[in-house]
Amino acid sequence: MNKFISIGAPAIGVMAASTLARAALSSPTDARVVFDAAGPAGMKIEGTTSDLNVAEDSGNVVITVPLANLTTGISLRDHHMRDKYLEVPKFPAAVLTIPRAALKFPNPSEKVEADAQGTITLHGQSRPVSVHYDTKDDGSTLAAMFRAQARAVEVLEKDPTPYLHYLIAETGGLLEPHELQTWRLLHAAPQPYTRGRFDDTYNWTVKWNMVVPGATYEKVVDNRAWE
Repeated sequence: MNKFISIGAPAIGVMAASTLARAALSSPTDARVVFDAAGPAGMKIEGTTSDLNVAEDSGNVVITVPLANLTTGISLRDHHMRDKYLEVPKFPAAVLTIPRAALKFPNPSEKVEADAQGTITLHGQSRPVSVHYDTKDDGSTLAAMFRAQARAVEVLEKDPTPYLHYLIAETGGLLEPHELQTWRLLHAAPQPYTRGRFDDTYNWTVKWNMVVPGATYEKVVDNRAWE
């Protein structure tokens, strides 16, 4: 039986910021991952799942597809596929890794369609793979993220207590709940990156040889979420 997994365009996630740091990646909310199996006598099976996570690690974009909820629409066949062929308890996910530098990101109001080389790991084996993807500038998504962050700031300023356990967990046991002083917490909603702020930061980084001279506000800063 020949098997392969195809991951649609949403796999790249939301590529939503266009500064020198380039796009901010997040897991998509409308992902659809398709698993195709072909066999003798024209047999064709399609399995799907909406489980997909996107993260960055050591300069790579890592797309992880948990396989536990992969379904073909027939429960008995799903059981055989997950337990017998994919061995999901032993190999719980398919992982696609692409060097971030290999991806092209769109400028404002533009769309990019290209191919990139990556590595897919499935059933304990890793193989090189060519990935075709398309992505477009999405200022509206970034604006929605900023609005959500602004609302979160309002909530935290009123009372951060219900959320302190998230901060404590990030310390990996180095900080006890009673040791976190909430008065030290600073919250700020996203805001446009002004030319004055850019000039101050740019001049300081050039002084310390931390940036390549010649970068301009127009080339580096993207405020489309505020447009």
